[in-house]
Amino acid sequence: MKHYVLIFVFGALMIVCTREADASDDTVIIAMIEEPASNAYYVDVQVEGMELMRFLVDTGSSYTVINEETLGILKSRERAHFLKHLTGTLADGARKLIPVYRLAQFSIGNKCTLDNVEVAVLPGKVRQILGLSALKQAAPFVFSTAPPSLALKHCGNKQVSAVGAR
Repeated sequence: MKHYVLIFVFGALMIVCTREADASDDTVIIAMIEEPASNAYYVDVQVEGMELMRFLVDTGSSYTVINEETLGILKSRERAHFLKHLTGTLADGARKLIPVYRLAQFSIGNKCTLDNVEVAVLPGKVRQILGLSALKQAAPFVFSTAPPSLALKHCGNKQVSAVGAR
């Protein structure tokens, strides 16, 4: 008899937990831009109040990546805070000492605002990447190709005024 009672109580708890999770569903859906030629997906990102920039969505990248040009603008506005250097392995296998900065505000698709995102900085004007250092903050997340979209769960959901896409 105790066995059935435990199952019943456990089942009741499961229903309550499921209902609470469903009732507070704060998932944000962000449309991605597909580049068919390279099979790549992009989203618009606003960093620290700058104009919108296109970031490649890369769930295989441990860090979100900005380029030196973006870092220069952020530093001139005192909006990038140096954290550390790390030894990174680039896509071509080369190892390089990479600076990591913290950005106080990072908005994905003008719908998902994240705080204190760590970003790696690569030299030159390389493609900027939305990687796991930002995506993990909004986890659980779903990357969908049909339709191309990101579903993000834990966002600040503050609307950010956008200047325009770059």
